Parts: sequence; C-alpha cells; structure tokens
Amino acid sequence: MDTVTEADMAIAMALMGGIGIIHHNCTPEFQASQVRKVKHFQQGCIREPAVLSPTHTVRDMLELRQLRGCSGVPVTQSGRLGGRLQGIVTSRDIDCLGEGQHGTPLGQ
Repeated sequence: MDTVTEADMAIAMALMGGIGIIHHNCTPEFQASQVRKVKHFQQGCIREPAVLSPTHTVRDMLELRQLRGCSGVPVTQSGRLGGRLQGIVTSRDIDCLGEGQHGTPLGQ
C-alpha cells in the first residue's frame, strides 16, 4: 500500500510494511526535511525527550509524567538535551514519596 503523506504517517506505514510518498507540490526544502525525518527514525527511540535539571522538583517530574506519559526522565546539569548527564529519575524513585516531599529538588 502507498499514499501521499508526511513523515509521521510515512513512518507508521513503513512499520506496517507500506510506503509513504512525499507530495511533489511541497517545496524542495519541506520534502527534504520530511525524508530526513523518515530516514533518521529508529524504532523505540524517543525523538524529543523531556529533560529536567537538578533544580526541578519532584512535582515537576509528576506533572511531566502526567503530561507526556513518561516513566523516566534524564536529569542534566543544564536541564537541556545535550547537557552533562547527572542521572535519571524514574517512577520507582518518586512513587514512594509522600505529598509533603513533592517540593524536593531532584538534585537531592
């Protein structure tokens, strides 16, 4: 099966054994960016990971988990992707904490 599509649908179709065709009426730059996204896709990799800093709180992690559904988040020195990794906070680390500890910084 094939159809005219953009990167996200082309990736989904490829995972199911189909192919997606980038529409020729798009600008060459847009076509190239869509093809680049499909070619760089790796199944199981998170394309836009959430990252926190040591100054973020447990409450921030809980809100992020609620918003994005992630169970583990890397903590970097700068709080940005590419920063020096300080550790990883997982659900197992924070599920046992009481309500009063939700203001605790992740760096502690």
